[in-house]
Amino acid sequence: IANCYAAMGECYLKKKALVQSDSFIRLALQLLDAPVKKNVAELSLSMRQLALCRMYQGRFAEADSLLGRIFTVLEVNAADTVHWGKVRAPLQLANTLIARARLHYQWALAEGGSQGHQAALYWGETALSYISNWESKLATSSSRRETRSVAREAREICAAAAFHLKVLDPNNREKWLQQAFGHIESAHNSQLRDALLESRNRQVPNKPDASTLLEDSLRLNIAHIEKQLYILRNIGMPEDKDSISQMVQWAFEYKKELDLIISTKKNTLQQSTIAIAEVQKQLLRPGQTFLEYMVTDSSVFVFWANALDADLLEMSKSADLGKWVERLRHGITGFYSLPQNDPRRSEDQYYDHTLDDYLEASEWVYTNIFAPVEPFVGNNRDLLIVPDDALYLVPFCALLHKRPVNIADFGDYAFLGLDHTIGFAFSASLQMEMMQHLKTSRPLNNALVMAPFFTGDPTKLSKDPKQPTSNRKTVDPLPYSGIEAYTVIKSLCLGQALYGQQATLDAFLQQAPQSRILHLSTHAAADGRFGQYCFVMFAKKGAEYERLYVRDIYRLRLNADLVTLSACESALGALQPGEGLVGLTQSFAQVGAKSVLSTLWQVDDSSTADLMGPFYQHLAAKKMTKNQALAEAQRAFLNSTSTSNAAMHPFFWAAFTLIGDQSILK
Repeated sequence: IANCYAAMGECYLKKKALVQSDSFIRLALQLLDAPVKKNVAELSLSMRQLALCRMYQGRFAEADSLLGRIFTVLEVNAADTVHWGKVRAPLQLANTLIARARLHYQWALAEGGSQGHQAALYWGETALSYISNWESKLATSSSRRETRSVAREAREICAAAAFHLKVLDPNNREKWLQQAFGHIESAHNSQLRDALLESRNRQVPNKPDASTLLEDSLRLNIAHIEKQLYILRNIGMPEDKDSISQMVQWAFEYKKELDLIISTKKNTLQQSTIAIAEVQKQLLRPGQTFLEYMVTDSSVFVFWANALDADLLEMSKSADLGKWVERLRHGITGFYSLPQNDPRRSEDQYYDHTLDDYLEASEWVYTNIFAPVEPFVGNNRDLLIVPDDALYLVPFCALLHKRPVNIADFGDYAFLGLDHTIGFAFSASLQMEMMQHLKTSRPLNNALVMAPFFTGDPTKLSKDPKQPTSNRKTVDPLPYSGIEAYTVIKSLCLGQALYGQQATLDAFLQQAPQSRILHLSTHAAADGRFGQYCFVMFAKKGAEYERLYVRDIYRLRLNADLVTLSACESALGALQPGEGLVGLTQSFAQVGAKSVLSTLWQVDDSSTADLMGPFYQHLAAKKMTKNQALAEAQRAFLNSTSTSNAAMHPFFWAAFTLIGDQSILK
């Protein structure tokens, strides 16, 4: 009964229905705060919810008192952090520390002054220190993902508090700016940071220790179980329920053991924060501006830096940010992603509706996300962007400076990508790491290019025959993927192209670790719920096309300067707090790819081939960085006399996004 009351109180709290929330939470507390046999975790949770309710009511002192009482319930001294490792409910303690940070932050916003923001920063960093020091214990009571989600919340509060201190305490502006930037940096891609550290450690030519061997074995077992679970859940029979239950239990035990191993490793990448001066002097190229976003519940923060200056801006976040991004994407893809036999394909009204969505959403995203920082970009036309939350899904190159006079003429559209060269990074520190990443061995192959869904004759590709085109969504032949593969090899002069039945998963697994460039022109699928289930497809083995899942990719060790995933939605995945967009792109970066070129939606077979040719030609000339090569290929496509007005629609050219090391291919 108490749990039901608490759940009702939490629901009302999320809706900011504070009177109802207050009533239900107090009913729960009357039952939970029994003289004997207290459930410490449930009691702490309800007390924290009531404190947050008081906070939203503006009763800050009462909220602070309630949070103070939780330390008593948990049997810890708020000032004696040394003995916090013995607490019975570690996750509740971490959440209580964060709630106290949030309380002081809101208190400071309401009453002004710097003291409250300093208190918020203190409690937020105390929570982060606790999570870092006792992560091994946290891993036994909660998933690693949940732990990092909690840490992400603390980072957001710390960054926001440091931002306000930067304004309120101008004499220490540089100190607070660096502190805010450090927390924004640490909020991004924890898992990838761990993997790059592990990769660096593996480069030491010593025999792997027992811990590393056990870790590899656990990862292999987890990957195998999760693949079997995916198959059973999608095509299994009712009698498979017992098998699924047993496999879920095995996976849970393996993951718990793996979490304990990982959490004991000292993560020097997490502990060291890149300095703003390093970003300006070592990361940025001449004429380049760095933008790093952090999306919180109420604000969008953007840290910007160029060679001469740096600052942090706060923009009000609309609760509809995600809806505007979704509308933007629907405006670009809604019409052209329809099946060929869908009757709406022949309706001008539906096309016009999606175009209106694109125009309105593009204007909104540009005005609210990019325009506030545009004055600080100045004449710099080269942008390195770290997105966050829904912004991972935004095609920045297709945003519009202004609404076109003639919406039917795409030549009249002021695309951001026409006058800005845009590249993406996971974070500043990860960008530095990927730029400086040393190969574990010298690659033997210049390029491995695979087109498993090309069913034509590879010897006739030089004639560039015109073929019917389609999206790379359904598992159909891709005639232009063969032309694309041929063009890539021709541009690079060296390398191997595998077509049709030659483009097998076994061939990829054997040759990929020894290739500097990997180009997969194929089909892929993203999973917005579970990033581990994203996959790319290879030639058939027996009756089924083979799939390379994210969990399988984690077992690879690559030496690639560039991985191109020329397939549908290869940049998508599951958004996870503290991890970003978990899917194919991040997994290839995690196993050694210095940069990854992937797509934000279903791509057209023909226009994709048209883009990839110029892209690799620019790379092979060794005069352009990777993001410059992509931008020039997109501009050439838009300016080509052979490109029809209809093909200038962003659907056909704006899907590709390049993340990681942008350097010239040497």
